[in-house]
Amino acid sequence: MVADECRIQRESGVTSIWFKKGKYPNIKVDQKREAVSFYGALNIKTGEETVLDASRQTSRNTVSFLRKLERIYQRKDVLLIWDGAPWHRGEVKKYLKEKNKKWKLQLMYFPPYSPDYNPQEQVWKRSKQEIIHNSEEEFEVKILNFYKFLVRTKFNTNFINK
Repeated sequence: MVADECRIQRESGVTSIWFKKGKYPNIKVDQKREAVSFYGALNIKTGEETVLDASRQTSRNTVSFLRKLERIYQRKDVLLIWDGAPWHRGEVKKYLKEKNKKWKLQLMYFPPYSPDYNPQEQVWKRSKQEIIHNSEEEFEVKILNFYKFLVRTKFNTNFINK
């Protein structure tokens, strides 16, 4: 499995759009500072995504995400590859020491500053393009649709066979 986190903000993101030459679109922006973080793990054998939404990316929320993975994959050996984010330490290491006797989880880290190596980044990119960008829906609806898209979609994992 590969894992990563992303943050969806109410604030508009920059993306490309089509418009007539000389006519610039008027885009209304909601300036509320609201956001939701998502933890995601892509099963690279099946293309299935395990997701947890959280208010922020913290060690405590990372442990909650690992507990969710443990419930789903409790009878399986799991290799989880992720980055070296600060919230992947601290409470996470304590949790792993106590739980690793029951659940066989091995952690491996991507090289520093190398998001291009992580297939989970493509999951975030596709999901944002499909659900978040160029959408006029309310923020809460976007978040719900983003979550649903992640858990209902089988993501491409054919990069393994190449």
